[in-house]
Amino acid sequence: MSSLLERLTADQFTQPTPCPAYTLGDLIDHVSGLSQAFTAAATKDVGSATSQDPSGDASRLGDDWRTRIPKQLAALADAWRNPNAWEGMTQAGGIDLPAAIAGKIALNELVIHGWDVARASQQPFACDPRALQTSMELYP
Repeated sequence: MSSLLERLTADQFTQPTPCPAYTLGDLIDHVSGLSQAFTAAATKDVGSATSQDPSGDASRLGDDWRTRIPKQLAALADAWRNPNAWEGMTQAGGIDLPAAIAGKIALNELVIHGWDVARASQQPFACDPRALQTSMELYP
């Protein structure tokens, strides 16, 4: 996802995406929010970040989106590398759920929205085969 975002410019924010409700800019904001929400879910920091669905509003991106969001994505990956992240219960999108399911949903969000960003910005999309398989198994 970070490499896809690196190649974007703010003038692409109004491009449509495969997600009918989101322009590319809206989708980038959604990725920012979900990265924070699922990082909090991994660390069991249940609160405002995990109690609602992530936004999708390009006007909220701010000028630092290009540096901020890759850092958020790196923090997300680091949080889920901790074996404790996958244990017990957590919350995401206001829903209490097993942490192992939350981790798979986070991965699914990045796979699906990575493809969305790539399509909207006419970039190639490459996905780790294991990530794709896990994503596909989540919703049989």
